[in-house]
Amino acid sequence: MVDFFKTPTDTLVNKNSFKQNLKEFFQILLYFYLATFINHIFISLIDIGLKIYSNFSFRDLIDALQNNASANRSFFFFLVFAPIVEEIIFRLPLKIKKLNLFISLAVAFLFFYYLSAISSMATLKFFLIFIPYLICLGFLIFFVVKTSFLENFKEKYYIFYFYGLSVIFGLLHLTNFIEDVPNKLILFSPIFTFFQIISGVFLSYTRIKYGLIWSIALHMIINLPATIRYFF
Repeated sequence: MVDFFKTPTDTLVNKNSFKQNLKEFFQILLYFYLATFINHIFISLIDIGLKIYSNFSFRDLIDALQNNASANRSFFFFLVFAPIVEEIIFRLPLKIKKLNLFISLAVAFLFFYYLSAISSMATLKFFLIFIPYLICLGFLIFFVVKTSFLENFKEKYYIFYFYGLSVIFGLLHLTNFIEDVPNKLILFSPIFTFFQIISGVFLSYTRIKYGLIWSIALHMIINLPATIRYFF
């Protein structure tokens, strides 16, 4: 795993049995919890310092907003729907293929349109936006972008692509709380997405090594403690 994180690649070959995959899956989960425990100590110390000197706690804010979110969305959304959709958006395209990119970007449009709550998914306005988007996206990916370009990109820049997707995945969680952060503390905000960035890295490894179903399963397990906490 350490060697992979040094030089990520999407060509890992997995010839393990299901039993061996399951064993390694729980090893990954153990490493993940170790990494997030260290991160927990780090951000807790920062948050304590900010609370002493600024009388503001990021963790209290995030907890309050998550409690509010749990009142507006279902248990199913956090534990099943979000992990499946987020894995399709951020982990499916780690295997750089045209179809994967197309599905990822199409689902990303649907997901973020849904979250924006602009209107119902069944309205005429939605279809007038989504259908042209799909047509343009499909034309761009399948007819404009060359397969040789994707192969060259993968060979030269895959490490940036791999970690870039994890960082973007983490930083998007800033939208959950950044509007309520005092301006003078805005620069501290990304620190409180380190958990999601770390999650993204482990989920990405799992997707590459074992497949998308395994990364979805890991994502659900990662979400389980917080989901139980906020709902029960």
